[in-house]
Amino acid sequence: PKAGGAGESISARCECTFEYAALGGKLTLSISAEGTLTGNTFEGTVSTGRVQAQVSATLGGSGLAKGTFSLPLTPIADVYAVLADLAPEAHRAEMRGKVSAKGDFGLFPLVFHVEPAVEAFAVDGLVGAEYRIGAIEFTGRDEAKQPILIRSGEGSPGWMSLAEFGPMLPMAVVSAEDAGFYRHAGFDISGIKAAATDNERLGKIARGGSTLSQQLAKNLFLTPERTYARKIRELLYAVEMERELGKDRILELYLNVVEWGPNVRGGKAASEAYFLKQPAGLLPEEAAFLSSILRNPRGGWEKQYVGGRVQTSRLKWILDNMRGLSPEDRAAALGREVHFVPPVSP
Repeated sequence: PKAGGAGESISARCECTFEYAALGGKLTLSISAEGTLTGNTFEGTVSTGRVQAQVSATLGGSGLAKGTFSLPLTPIADVYAVLADLAPEAHRAEMRGKVSAKGDFGLFPLVFHVEPAVEAFAVDGLVGAEYRIGAIEFTGRDEAKQPILIRSGEGSPGWMSLAEFGPMLPMAVVSAEDAGFYRHAGFDISGIKAAATDNERLGKIARGGSTLSQQLAKNLFLTPERTYARKIRELLYAVEMERELGKDRILELYLNVVEWGPNVRGGKAASEAYFLKQPAGLLPEEAAFLSSILRNPRGGWEKQYVGGRVQTSRLKWILDNMRGLSPEDRAAALGREVHFVPPVSP
């Protein structure tokens, strides 16, 4: 240390490899750090690629570190270039816009909390024009959770236009899954911040903060595991879908491709399986029930449908937040029980 306890200037470089289950892959980075070390406290700049952040960290043995960081306004493309090991789409997507951020971190084990601010984010090159109309294919999971090829889109069995779904199911799905759907550009910063806070508190990825557009991206292009890699990948698809497809097409695709239980895919199949109805004939409480199990469709099918344990508190919350539902219809729905088609016995 220098006289007066001001600390000493340090410069360090490393080829660092990060590999955690929550990360969802292996990330190798060339990292350089420049700053001042006083005791075991570092203050300075950490850089990788074209990304440079101000960092304040407390260092320990065996690579242990925890602290805070601040990222100035940086091109989003530069951030994704650093994360290309986790998001291969970064090599073929054209990205515009900038991001700044501040947050906390810890290494060994990995803990990460970030509060971003995004400006003019746009993506091109990932979502083809075929998703606007016509047949599509994507990978889903069968009853045994094994990958299967699924065909959907106009002309496929069970496909319905948004208008054919009627008002209740789209209204309930937006209420349950993404109340800000018609206001955001594919991502919700407040939702991301809230999810990061919950995940930090629980020490695992328990909440994703995903918009309906991000959920559709997961279903069409990615796999369902909860990792940081999947989150940064689905964000690219969601942002491009907002521009390329628009809100109504995104909601139409979502209602047709998401899972509502084992071997139950799409709103038409769900309405028939649970209520022996077409979606346009659903009562508000029936649409609210179908929407209530989307976060865990197989678990909802098992517990609420087969087990008969309807989550009435969540059902009420969805009905209370269904914009467009009249007070009279809401009151009537809250006063009725949900009656299913009896489950098929094993």
